[in-house]
Amino acid sequence: MEYVREDAPLVADAQVLMDAACAATGLNDFGPDDSYREGLDVLLRDVAALGDHPQLRAETLGRIVELLATRLRIAEDDRKHPEIRDVTIERPMFILGLPRTGTTITFDMMSQDPGARYPREWEWAMPWPATQAATIDDDPRIGAMQPFLDAIVAGSPELLNVHHFDCRLPGECNGGMMYHFSSSNWWPQVGAWEHAEWLIGARPRGYFETHKRLLQQMHWKGPEGRWLLKSPQHLFDLPGLFEVYPDAQVVWTHRDPVSTFSSLSSMISLLLSSVGLPVDPMKVGDVVQRKWSTAILNAIADRAADPRIDRAVIDQPHKSIISDPLAAMRRNLEFFDQPVTQEFERRLQYFIDTDKNAQRAGRHKHDPAKFGIDADKVRRDLAPYYERFGDLIA
Repeated sequence: MEYVREDAPLVADAQVLMDAACAATGLNDFGPDDSYREGLDVLLRDVAALGDHPQLRAETLGRIVELLATRLRIAEDDRKHPEIRDVTIERPMFILGLPRTGTTITFDMMSQDPGARYPREWEWAMPWPATQAATIDDDPRIGAMQPFLDAIVAGSPELLNVHHFDCRLPGECNGGMMYHFSSSNWWPQVGAWEHAEWLIGARPRGYFETHKRLLQQMHWKGPEGRWLLKSPQHLFDLPGLFEVYPDAQVVWTHRDPVSTFSSLSSMISLLLSSVGLPVDPMKVGDVVQRKWSTAILNAIADRAADPRIDRAVIDQPHKSIISDPLAAMRRNLEFFDQPVTQEFERRLQYFIDTDKNAQRAGRHKHDPAKFGIDADKVRRDLAPYYERFGDLIA
């Protein structure tokens, strides 16, 4: 779609962008929940500051209009098809943990379970029109999205040692939360520093409600199965997660935060570089440490305050995920009384033996000192984490 007209170029103003989305779709009802506006307003201040990067600025404004247009279309689906809101999301399993603790490889391995239904990367990116079960593996949106991921890797090829960039693979919830403008993806993708700072102290209203509505959109006409989901960002607000998904099952992966902060800082630096933005390693490391220390401390406090949440979490050490992945994945299912089928074990072993993403461990090299990460300070700041989970990360 073309959103920029010569007589009315896009600017970093929420109303202008909402009007552009309305003009593009012929719709004008964004639905009753306007909680997404808080994150949008913060994000637009970052976008307005991209004066030295006009192409990235224009592309980001266009992307925001696309996201708003999708919100309009989903609200229209609610009006035409109220049964979508009746779709139940039962006993979803969430893979959580600090970034770089094995959340992605756990997600990939658990997705080998024939009973699992996971969102593909392209589904989060383009959830409208609703996924069709018959075409989930050859939907034309796959071909539309993959070139964008290829361009990111072309800008920083080292990223292939850090993460997978294939839109057909399981996609983490951060992609879907772009529609709520509360995703941690905005920072590394467009240099949204103020937005990153905002997320450190925010538990955005409506975050998990938007998340559930997107799952309902995918489930409505898509494949059946028990939802398998993943995002480290959910650590910030476990009570919010359980309010919307009271029967949620949580797998929390654990690794020494010193290593994870360093790895994540390196990854974010590569992503910023891939879109042509300047990189200050010390600044990146500072935000990473403050942001994810807050997430960890929030989650520990939330578990301590609510035994219901604590009972719904299995703690998995990264070292076990790497050293004996079959046993670790079995434990995930057994903890939640889910069947461990022969077909799952066969698929999982094949994945471990043959998939390039399963062979990625150890390839990403990074140095904590480069990002100002001091091990002693991290251990002081996160003393409650080391006291409770130190045996899992030793």
